[in-house]
Amino acid sequence: MIEKVASSIALSQGRHDWQNHVASDRAAVLALSEPSVEMLNAALPDCPDWGYLPDEWSAMIAYVANEQLGEHQ
Repeated sequence: MIEKVASSIALSQGRHDWQNHVASDRAAVLALSEPSVEMLNAALPDCPDWGYLPDEWSAMIAYVANEQLGEHQ
């Protein structure tokens, strides 16, 4: 996933050298580690309790941020 993010960002800037920017791309992914209220409401509209969703979201983002290049599940 981190390769996808890095490649997408590089391509959006007209570049193909995504490998040189993985650290900043990880930082961009980590910026999403805490879901906003709006994100949670989009996932579970009209739900007064999001349960474990915020923790699950944070765990998924942490996994992506810590992924090693070339690692495929």
